[in-house]
Amino acid sequence: MNFFPLGTAIKTDDSIAQVGTYEGDERPESKILIEDLKKVFRAKKEEFKANCLFYDVSVVDPNTNEKTDAIAVFAESKNRKFSLHILLSL
Repeated sequence: MNFFPLGTAIKTDDSIAQVGTYEGDERPESKILIEDLKKVFRAKKEEFKANCLFYDVSVVDPNTNEKTDAIAVFAESKNRKFSLHILLSL
């Protein structure tokens, strides 16, 4: 599976914004893309009420003890009053 990280945000006017970066590489490493998206979130923190980052991870299934793919979802509010990290097994 190949799932590129993506970001979205709720702007201060309550509209939804897709957040992205481009450094000239059509297939950047996920780790680099995640860091770049976090930088955008920090740089635009006054424009966003909340942001959310989606990316793929590997987790160990507690029932089988085998590695499996999952989607990580990290959401955070502008004032950092809440943050949420969810792993969704595929």
